[in-house]
Amino acid sequence: MEQSLAKLLDSDSKTFHNLLLLLAVIMQILLAVLFAYEGLIPVIAVVLLPVVIVAIAFSLQYSFYLFAAYFLIFPDKFYSAFFPGVPVDFLWIVGYLLFLVLCFFWIIYLLQHSTKFSFKILDRMWLLFMTSVLISAVLGILRGHDFVFFRLEIMPLSLYLTYFIFLHSPLKDNPKRFYDIILLCSVIIALEFVDSLFRFGGRIFLVRVVSMHIHVTLFATAYICTTLIFSTNRRRKILIGAALPLILVSVAISQQRGMWGATLIVLILAFLVYIYHRRDKISTILATIGGIALVLFLSYIFVNLLTRGTFHNTVVTRGSILLNLEQILADESYVIRANETVEALRTVKGDFLFGKGIGASVMTRWRFMEHATVDNSYAYLYWKMGIFGLIGFFGFYIYFFIRGLRLLKLPVATNDRILTITTLLNFVGLFIVALTNVCIVHYRFILIWAASIGLVEAIARKYE
Repeated sequence: MEQSLAKLLDSDSKTFHNLLLLLAVIMQILLAVLFAYEGLIPVIAVVLLPVVIVAIAFSLQYSFYLFAAYFLIFPDKFYSAFFPGVPVDFLWIVGYLLFLVLCFFWIIYLLQHSTKFSFKILDRMWLLFMTSVLISAVLGILRGHDFVFFRLEIMPLSLYLTYFIFLHSPLKDNPKRFYDIILLCSVIIALEFVDSLFRFGGRIFLVRVVSMHIHVTLFATAYICTTLIFSTNRRRKILIGAALPLILVSVAISQQRGMWGATLIVLILAFLVYIYHRRDKISTILATIGGIALVLFLSYIFVNLLTRGTFHNTVVTRGSILLNLEQILADESYVIRANETVEALRTVKGDFLFGKGIGASVMTRWRFMEHATVDNSYAYLYWKMGIFGLIGFFGFYIYFFIRGLRLLKLPVATNDRILTITTLLNFVGLFIVALTNVCIVHYRFILIWAASIGLVEAIARKYE
């Protein structure tokens, strides 16, 4: 029996290649259905591309990092006008194809290694949340919601599968590489924003450079801070630390006040971690405070000089609203978003248990267009998945935080401590930003956020 299975999974086996061909055909059919609305040429392209990729290689690790770079670095087509210096846009038709190829390689790995799953508490919490997604998807289909909206919502949510892909594959064996690659992508993103800053300029205020992929900088900010705190490699600390001013400038350029607030909270929490870590060395703490303040001040002055004062005017004008509750409540952007959220939640009514289903939309009188999302992740979850979805979502994340905090109480290796604190700080920031958008349930970056949870869970299992 075992010999027969080994023969079947042998890469030279004709049966094995036939199995791969069958899986490729199934994937192509799925792609054709998902992207039928895009036209004949795109459908032909996405159907043929898997054959090309499968013919090139089956490396799970290299394919993930290559695909992740595409998910992270390039702006969405909707925001491409803000990045004239970036010639490539992120397209879901390509991104989701790459994700399906990644799943395809993962299935091959599982078959070749006869992997056995052991469902622990966090895995069960993940299953509970994904069950709520599945129920919501079925409701969306049965209720005949717009398929375009349905597709654009189910694709990001399905990226939570990367939690399991990382937990049960060689990808978990080198977590430091994962975090370094995310940092590298974040630096590239920051350079994109700086490039746009100089391209657009402005006489009094800077042009607002809007994009979803600025959210990746939260991850980078947390990683840089924890590396500076705990790493003993001086050269590495200097190299990574040099990226922090650039990344903070890119956050300021984005003019997304939710990101400003979340980044500030992450920096404060990271500094509190530093104070606790160095609590017996007051002079070192004071010197660090002075050094950080000086670097940030000089960076601010330098960028402001380059932009002829428009950087300062923009930060002060938009930032002052965050310090005044009355201005926040009177802000036109806030008023529109809040009212659109209220209008969407009013449609739930008796569907409070499982929600309206994925693909549900509402026509608002505020922007006179049909919306399938609202600018609040938690309201979005309740609208689409009801109380059951909220319980599944918070159950998964709350237990993840408990898992991470318990791990930090153990005498773990330095790198494991850095990666765990980085991930926890990143999600603290994301949960703050999630009050103003759907970053944690609808953005393509779920690909890496779910993967980071899988890595922390893998680290925790090492110490059990």
